Amino acid sequence: MKLQHETLRSHLEEYPFAVIEVKQEKNDWYVLSDRGKKRITYCTDENLLRWSHHWRECLAASGFRYVERYIATRSGTHWISDDTGCYALSDYWEKDDSWVRHPFWQMEGYSVLGMLLARIHACSDYKIRIVPGRYCTKGI
Repeated sequence: MKLQHETLRSHLEEYPFAVIEVKQEKNDWYVLSDRGKKRITYCTDENLLRWSHHWRECLAASGFRYVERYIATRSGTHWISDDTGCYALSDYWEKDDSWVRHPFWQMEGYSVLGMLLARIHACSDYKIRIVPGRYCTKGI
């Protein structure tokens, strides 16, 4: 446990803010910084993280304001890789399930969700091949 804290702290030096505390809550890791709470995303597959970053940036560029985006490091990269995998940080948002009970979302939710998923597919850059046949395959 202590080793994980130290590994994360050393990676977090790449980000343009001061780290106050690294902590684990349930199965998630968080950073308390001088710029608020940040969520740590860990992924063993850099290509999967690259794909995730790509569609998030594409959605944000096309006008979706509330897309979780990875924070850039001082060197301009959006994640840090080491022998164990990749780490990315994003702003932390408190969980809010109240939207599920809203009448609009109960009636129109599937339609909006379908449009959002269609946009994610439209953003997919099929030049990025993520373990062929595992995550996405050209033409499917």
